[in-house]
Amino acid sequence: MAYSLQSLVTCLLQHTLLQRLSPSSHRLTRQHTRQAVRHSVPNFGAKYLFVRLLAMAFCMSLLNGCAQTSANRDGAANKSMSPEVERQVTTPTEQTQRNAASWLALAEQQSGTAQVSALLNAAQQLQFDGAWQQAAAVLAQLDRYFPTTQLDQQQSFKRGLLHAAFAVEQKNWQAAQAQLDELAPIYPRVANQTSLSLTYRQLQQVLAVAQEDWPLALQLQLEFIAQEQPLRFDTWTLLTADTVSPSLRSDDLVGTGWLALRRILDDVVSAKLTAAQGLAQWQKNYPEHPATEIAADVLAAPAPVQRVLALLPLTGAFAAQGQAVRDGMVLALAKRPDIDVEFVDTATFDFNALPERLQQTQADTLVGPLLKAHIDKVPMALLPEQVNWVMLNTPNNGLGATHAGATVSYALDSETEIRQAAQLFAQRGYRSVLVLAPNTARGQQLEQVFEQSLMAATDGAGRVFFGRYQDADEMKTAVQDQLAVSASDARIWQIKIAAGKIIVEAEARSRDDIEAIYLVGGIEQTRLLKPFIDVTISPFRQPIPVYANSTSHILRSELSENDLDQVHFSDAPWLLPNHPQSKALQQLLQLRPQWDYDLTRLAAFGHDSIYIALQQYWLDRTPGLRLNGLTGALQIRNGRIQRTLSWARYAGQRVVPLR
Repeated sequence: MAYSLQSLVTCLLQHTLLQRLSPSSHRLTRQHTRQAVRHSVPNFGAKYLFVRLLAMAFCMSLLNGCAQTSANRDGAANKSMSPEVERQVTTPTEQTQRNAASWLALAEQQSGTAQVSALLNAAQQLQFDGAWQQAAAVLAQLDRYFPTTQLDQQQSFKRGLLHAAFAVEQKNWQAAQAQLDELAPIYPRVANQTSLSLTYRQLQQVLAVAQEDWPLALQLQLEFIAQEQPLRFDTWTLLTADTVSPSLRSDDLVGTGWLALRRILDDVVSAKLTAAQGLAQWQKNYPEHPATEIAADVLAAPAPVQRVLALLPLTGAFAAQGQAVRDGMVLALAKRPDIDVEFVDTATFDFNALPERLQQTQADTLVGPLLKAHIDKVPMALLPEQVNWVMLNTPNNGLGATHAGATVSYALDSETEIRQAAQLFAQRGYRSVLVLAPNTARGQQLEQVFEQSLMAATDGAGRVFFGRYQDADEMKTAVQDQLAVSASDARIWQIKIAAGKIIVEAEARSRDDIEAIYLVGGIEQTRLLKPFIDVTISPFRQPIPVYANSTSHILRSELSENDLDQVHFSDAPWLLPNHPQSKALQQLLQLRPQWDYDLTRLAAFGHDSIYIALQQYWLDRTPGLRLNGLTGALQIRNGRIQRTLSWARYAGQRVVPLR
């Protein structure tokens, strides 16, 4: 008994129909499928062989994948995406005129280009139906039997799009990006094909969202709005996911209105205008805009901050630090005489009395405490719900248990600087990095933070080498060992011994694969390590750039001659030249001549804590908003202030800011 290819397609059609009518009581067994395969006609010829094998593979995969297909339709494709966009991510595929089985049946009757088109449409329809594994089987057989040379330009592009869509559905962002990169040179030649062009750009946007490339995702959104294309993401979500470039424009009035709303919100946060002024201005310029309700919501003015209770150590071991933070707060409040503040010395304060103290002072905002141990003493559950709280450190137990009001944690921590150093290295293409750190538990902890951050920023392509030291002698050894000079010296010595009386002229060579060096220690370690690095690097190779953290930035009066030359460092922008508030910094240092930059950073920290309290409502609701503070660009993410620092380098005794 022989079965033709048509019988296999009929088998597929019948199974699909029965599955829809009664999936629990009608099943096509693997034995029946094997019998169909075994008794099928063997001599169809080359053009039918592929379709025959495909139909059989499809029929089998349909049997094995029913449960999985159903799970994908229920939303499995959206897991592990950012919460604000998770529900909106769908693979951009179109529905075709026929169902998948109909396209396969048509492919049986076609040959050459027409057959390929039918099979591509079948795979496309399967993806639209959520039958991803079956679509992958079709694509796999297409790849096997139809090389690119046998496809026309549009077919090759469409097949690439379907492969990219499958990679997106599998959350394989790297494979999807590689597929789109491969299609990029062809895209200009098919851009006039509306459906292909749209699908390509939609896939670009899905990838941009998945990889948190918010500028690209927003740019594509504005293009879709201008072209009146379907939108797969919420426009306001994309507008508020990150900062918006001042140069970004839209060719469409609707898109321009969206951008204007976001920029007005930026102006409200930077206190250039009030929320009421911003809303009135936007409504006047964009009446009947789709964002009218959103504008009224996001620009609804919150209750103003009127009374602040600040908890700081003003006596005892940490009095200098607490007083520096207080001075910074006073500097900020000098511009806001409408706000009352009361300072409480946490060195002698009974934290159990804090809820009552808040009630007595009628404070609407709590700032502090500064020390972790004091934060742990705050009776969070008893704090009044209407009080907003800006912690000046991170609780030992994290942010899991806080009071019912708005709460944010703000800290000057070394981990922030190290993570941003790793991100900068990745941006500059440094993949092989040497980290020199004190041989202490804290030093090794910061090493791990750097390594994890670099690996994340380079998609696992980074390599980190560690040199550890306990004193000055070990610093020199660590540098020589990690730059392979010690090994080079040993080889030269062995050659000289082997040469006997023959004079051997040789110079030790440092390794040439290290692209950057990061110093974890403080200023004293940097001052000792930098000369060791300079004399260890071979004179015939380019100098290795050396980076450090903010503790290596000191007052000019404390600098020795060129001892930190060409060291790059991150720091609060207020402490770098040409800052808009440099005059206030100089005035403060004249009032506090005993201060170093460590205490000055704490003053900037206190200043910014007041402005965070004033703008906490907006920052908390809009993750992409940034407050340009003295300590850096500030955002609220997951209840914490994320701080973006500035970079500079020493040029002799001068500090040169970097862009």
